[in-house]
Amino acid sequence: MILVFFFCFIILVIFMILIFTIISTIRISINEFETTNLTTAKLRYQLKISFYIFNKIKWFSFKLNNRKINKIFRKMHLDNLDIKQLEKDIRLSDVDEILKIKPKISYMNLDLKLGIDDVILTTYLVPIVSTIIAIILPYMSKKSDINSIYYKIEPIYNMKNKYYIKLNIVLNIKIVNLLNCIYKIYRNKKFDKRTNKIQFNV
Repeated sequence: MILVFFFCFIILVIFMILIFTIISTIRISINEFETTNLTTAKLRYQLKISFYIFNKIKWFSFKLNNRKINKIFRKMHLDNLDIKQLEKDIRLSDVDEILKIKPKISYMNLDLKLGIDDVILTTYLVPIVSTIIAIILPYMSKKSDINSIYYKIEPIYNMKNKYYIKLNIVLNIKIVNLLNCIYKIYRNKKFDKRTNKIQFNV
């Protein structure tokens, strides 16, 4: 009887976890992200990751800053990651799956300054970047959140290839979409390995 009760309890817990996963959303808040090559100041930011049910009820959250994230990267040896090799491993199908995650911006405050060595090109660069952001935003935000999105793009004249970025942003991602993306990329990688192995054996 005890074993039956324990087994039912385990099934209930697994079922609840699955339900929580299906209806939950990850809210990623990036605060005080600031980077520039105008000075020698280092990149800094604060990251808060929260889990919400129906995007309303928070049931778990944690905070990280750039120092803690750098420590995690060093412990996982991600600071020695070969970017060129990573670019080779990423395929168009992987990018397509990542885009299907469909993150939504619920808040954004962006201050961006750009400058290249040509004054005329700098003058054209600012409206081009502004137009690209204006085109992308409707696909990455809900109509109800548009009034919470702000951005300012300014030119930096007479300075070669300079930039300044300050960003506060909140992204909402459905856990189901994220897990589905991870599974499909993993499945495609395994399929490629099997295909390559068969071709090699032949």
